[in-house]
Amino acid sequence: MHLHDPTADFIPSVQKRIYLGRNLIFLEFCVVLIFMALHFILSLNVSLYIYAGFLSITLIQFTLYHFRYYAATSFFSLISFNLAIFVVASSESHNTGLYLHFVSAGTAALAVFGYQKWIKGLFFTGLSLGLFLVLHLTDISILPYRVFTPTQERLFLVINACTMAFASVSCILLLLKINSNSEKSLLQNQLIIKQQYNELKKTNSELDRFVYSASHDLRAPLSSISGLVQLVLNSNMDSHEAYMHMIQNRVEAMDKFIGEIIDYSRNARVEVEHKPIQLKSLVCEVWETLNYFQGSDQVQFVVDMDHELTLISDPYRLKVILNNLLANSIKYADHKKDSFVKVTSQRINGVVDICIEDNGIGIHPEHHSRVFDMFYRATESSKGSGLGLFIVLEAINKMNGSIRMNSELGKGTAFTISLPSAVPTN
Repeated sequence: MHLHDPTADFIPSVQKRIYLGRNLIFLEFCVVLIFMALHFILSLNVSLYIYAGFLSITLIQFTLYHFRYYAATSFFSLISFNLAIFVVASSESHNTGLYLHFVSAGTAALAVFGYQKWIKGLFFTGLSLGLFLVLHLTDISILPYRVFTPTQERLFLVINACTMAFASVSCILLLLKINSNSEKSLLQNQLIIKQQYNELKKTNSELDRFVYSASHDLRAPLSSISGLVQLVLNSNMDSHEAYMHMIQNRVEAMDKFIGEIIDYSRNARVEVEHKPIQLKSLVCEVWETLNYFQGSDQVQFVVDMDHELTLISDPYRLKVILNNLLANSIKYADHKKDSFVKVTSQRINGVVDICIEDNGIGIHPEHHSRVFDMFYRATESSKGSGLGLFIVLEAINKMNGSIRMNSELGKGTAFTISLPSAVPTN
C-alpha cells in the first residue's frame, strides 16, 4: 500500500524545514526520555509531573504535525519549548546548564522559518534571549527549587551541553544543506537554460535555412514561368493574352509574398547593422526599383531633402521600409487627380524624421488602429498579403525607431518615420 508523504505538496526547501520541525520534536522527546532514565537511575528529586508535562507537549506537537498543521506545530513547539526550559531552569541551579537549550531554541527558530520568514525567526530568537536574561537577572522560581550534588550538576551540564550542541549543529547543517541544494538547483537551471538556448538557436538557424531554401526553391520555377509568359506575350497568340496577363499577375503576387516572408524572417533573425546611409540616394534607388509597378508612370515622385543628409542605421531594413511605403503610395494612388508621392526629411535632436506623403485614396478612420496588424487589409481593393505595414513596423521597432500615420479618406496618407541617427551606446 502506497503511503502519501505529508510534505510532498511543498517545494524542497519547505519540505526540509518541515522535516526539521519533526526532527526537533523527536529530539525533544528523546531528551525527555533521557532525563526520565536519569531520574530513576540517580534517584533525582524531580517531580514526575514535569516529565508528564514535557511528554504532553511532545504529544500535542506530533498530533499537530500528523494533521499537517505545520505552521501551528512550529509556533506551538517553539513557544512551549522556550517556556518549558524557562520553567524548569528557574527551579534549579544554573550550574546544570539547562539554560543552554535557549541556544537550541533560537537556532531552531531561524532554521524552521528560514530567510523568507526571518522576522518570525528573529521574534522567537528574541523570545529565547529574553527568557534567558530574565532567568539570570532575577531570582524567579516557578517550581519548587531542586538541589543537586556537584557531581549531578556536572553530569547535567555535560548532558545539556551535548544535546544543545547536537540540536544546534543539526539546524546549522540543515541550513547549509538547503543553501547547497539551492546553489546546485540554480546551477542546474542555468545549464538547462543554456541548453535550451543552444537548442533554440539551432532551431532558429534551421528555420532560417528552411525559409531561405524554400523561398529560393519556390522563386526558381516562378521565374521560369514568368519568362515563358513573356515569350507568349511577345508572340502572335493574341487570344491568350488576357490569360497570360492573369498568370503574370499571380506570379508577381506570389513572388512578392515570398519576398515579404524573407524580409520578415531576416528582420526577426538578423542583428541590426549600423552603417552610414545617404538618405536621398537610398530613397531614389528604391523608387527606381518600383518603376515597373503598374501605375508608377502615373504618379509624380518628389524628393525634398538635403542631398548631404546622412544617418547611421541599417540600410537593408530602411530599404525594406521605404520599398513597402512607396509601393503602397503607388498601389493606392487616386488616378482621378494628379497623383504624387513626396518624400521629405529633417534631423531634430539626433533623430531623423522621414515623411512619405501621397494624395491617394486614403484610409478610413475605422482602420487606422489596425493597419500595422499582420495580414490586415484596410481596403477591399487590396490585393496584397497584408504583411507590408506589419513588416515595416517590425523593422522600425528593431531599429529603435517609431512610425506615425496620418490619413484622411479621399485625400491621402502620410507616414512619418523617426529613426535615431547615431549608433546607440550600451
